[in-house]
Amino acid sequence: MDRKGYLEVLEEQIRCKKAIPFIQKELEDHIEDQKMAYLASGMTEYEAEEAAVEQMGDPVAAGMELDQVHRPKMAWGMIGLAGALYFAGFLVRFLVEAALGVDFLSAKVGASYLFSFMIMIGVCFWDYSRIGKWARELTILASVVLVLGIGFGGNVINGSSGWVSLGGIVTVNVRILIFLMIPLYAAVLYQYRGQGYGSIGKGLLWTVPLVLPAIACGSFYLVLWMMLLCLLILVYAVSRGWYQIKKKRTIGGLALMGCLLPSLSVGYLWVFGATYQKERALAILSPFHSETNETVRFFRTVVSDSRFVGGSTEAINMLASGERTEDLLTYLLSFYGILVTVLLVGMMAVLLGVLFHHAARQKNQLGRMMGFACMVVLARQILVYTSGCLGLTMPQNVYCPFLGSGGSGALMTGVLLGILLSIYRYQNVISDVKIRKKSRQQTTE
Repeated sequence: MDRKGYLEVLEEQIRCKKAIPFIQKELEDHIEDQKMAYLASGMTEYEAEEAAVEQMGDPVAAGMELDQVHRPKMAWGMIGLAGALYFAGFLVRFLVEAALGVDFLSAKVGASYLFSFMIMIGVCFWDYSRIGKWARELTILASVVLVLGIGFGGNVINGSSGWVSLGGIVTVNVRILIFLMIPLYAAVLYQYRGQGYGSIGKGLLWTVPLVLPAIACGSFYLVLWMMLLCLLILVYAVSRGWYQIKKKRTIGGLALMGCLLPSLSVGYLWVFGATYQKERALAILSPFHSETNETVRFFRTVVSDSRFVGGSTEAINMLASGERTEDLLTYLLSFYGILVTVLLVGMMAVLLGVLFHHAARQKNQLGRMMGFACMVVLARQILVYTSGCLGLTMPQNVYCPFLGSGGSGALMTGVLLGILLSIYRYQNVISDVKIRKKSRQQTTE
């Protein structure tokens, strides 16, 4: 049997057609290597190829074995844990609102959690590698749509812009959806593998489309976060050895840039910013300042009055006068104690940690990069939200996965979790395209 016939029979045994090109390339390389070895031993070209193919074994058996390896697989355990977290978040909100005698968000939040879970499953079945192929086009499109949406359909809520009304029926929070562009940015960086220092310049230039919607929202805080997250993703790409540059020196320069950005931003606000922007910056940078610490002090008092197990009467009384339950983690701590709160946050950490572990182990560099970007966004949401609810920092209007309310946040969480699950699902199917060899050798010092 010749090479072509062998590969045709083998490929007929493989059900996942997406995996065939990568399997074919792997087998072609193996046959060619074995053929060269036989040629070196004195065989003719025909004899060498025939022997190399015969050495591969039965094509039906080999194809069935490869079919078991190169096929999508679902992370059912992680999907189940995510579903349990959605249910736990809804249950906590329902019980807290029932104890307070209010009914603000339970039904609406329950629907948004179900929507988020369905989005997660849908994205999981979608091949994430398509994002890598069209990352630049999708980034430009997303930036233009968000900027135009704010410009022509934006609303001002509580003195802040960044909300877009769709037909007066649905309001979209651009300040949340903008973070979906971070995985796109990671996929853009993937396309410049194998290049030199120009790839770093291109990477920095591609932060512009991500920052423009944040500028349109009029939020320096959001602009700063987008820049810092982009720099972190770029540093990670450099650390993976993607570019033909001096890694340590480049990482040091990018790290210095990341350290200078907050200082330069605060300095600009202090000189040119409006009064409310200066006060907000002061509140964030110095949460215990005498003029800005009232909210922080309130949360710290509630936390300090909470018990290890069970509710705290003092903490509950302080929260009972509230008219909303956005800071759900603080309510959970007060009503059910530290142990229950730690268990819930621990479940979130386990889910994200396992998903990141699988993403970090990917042989496919695009999957690893996009997985890291998704984890950075989700970790940022949880950390900022948690630190605010515990009185460690000035509370921010940040959507926390499994605990927050709002359709935009639910959409963002569902998409990011879905991408992580998609990376896991296709880990044995999708392979990297080899980087073209350059005349220069990569330097790591």
